[in-house]
Amino acid sequence: LNLTALLSLLIATWSARSGVGALMTGVNIANDTPETRSYAYLQALSIALTITALLAVAISMFVVTAVPVMLHFTSTSGFADSWILWSRWPILAIFAYTSISLLYRFGPAQVLHSWRFFNLGAAAATALWFFGSLGFSFYATRIGSFDATYGSIGAVVILLFWFWLSALFVLLGAEIEAELTFLQPPNLQPPKEDKRT
Repeated sequence: LNLTALLSLLIATWSARSGVGALMTGVNIANDTPETRSYAYLQALSIALTITALLAVAISMFVVTAVPVMLHFTSTSGFADSWILWSRWPILAIFAYTSISLLYRFGPAQVLHSWRFFNLGAAAATALWFFGSLGFSFYATRIGSFDATYGSIGAVVILLFWFWLSALFVLLGAEIEAELTFLQPPNLQPPKEDKRT
């Protein structure tokens, strides 16, 4: 990479960090927890979550776009091709679920529960994001007239609107997870018996 490409990558990562920081603030609001972490720790955490999200997006894009192209140059059977193509979507959902679960675990200033493999809020956010993205894709390609309205920047407007929808789904899942956590009874331990009596 030359200096220009490296500088562009750093600027893009910093811009994405701002979006992740806004999501962390939204998760704090959903959990009704004030921000108590230091500025340096908060920035380092948001950068780490941003890099994790970028890696997940890169792997997901590879699975969705590159795998079909690679299948054209292989000699696998039709059944195997169909199975591989259909298996892309569960893999994409797993990556999305893992990324959202990490955000719900490390995003808020105060963790309301210990780490759980199955997170109902993250599962709801993943389902909303997956089917919402499919619905928006159908609307943008079949019904919407973004090109007629915005001209040459129609694709940029579609991408930004999809980012907004994705953030909305993530925050809805955080609200669901917070409400379910508040509804759970506290984990009270019975008092220990006094062995001296």
